[in-house]
Amino acid sequence: MTLKKYILKANKKSIYTFYQKINSKPKEYNKITRNEIYNCIISCYKNDPELILKMCNAEELDILKKLIENNIKISNSGYINYILFINLLNNFLILIEKDEYYIPLDILNYIKMALNLYDEKIYSNKDVIDSTIIGMSRIYNVLLIDDLNNILE
Repeated sequence: MTLKKYILKANKKSIYTFYQKINSKPKEYNKITRNEIYNCIISCYKNDPELILKMCNAEELDILKKLIENNIKISNSGYINYILFINLLNNFLILIEKDEYYIPLDILNYIKMALNLYDEKIYSNKDVIDSTIIGMSRIYNVLLIDDLNNILE
């Protein structure tokens, strides 16, 4: 199935939410069709293939690399893998059909372009920084600021 076919029959609210995420000036919900949302998504990927890189972490990009070669069977291989695939599904970069994940053909070339721009060192460092910031914010929510400073010292 292509992304276009999927979007034309998917829940409009979920695709509109994604559309708002990638479009800085989205049209109002009632004034846009699913077809217009699809065209906007394709246009965004075409004009800025790095958008795909910005939406994914290093593990998700590795999954996309594997999916370019072959579909991946759905498996119960743990919560982390589940979350990675859910993120890719929510970003409409992959779809599910017959218990397999796959990249829709109409966005395959945009994903390949993005992966060609992918610099593993830069994005791995970005993931480490993001994880550190998330960890620090979690600590801050649990500890007093003085206790956090003592730990950091």
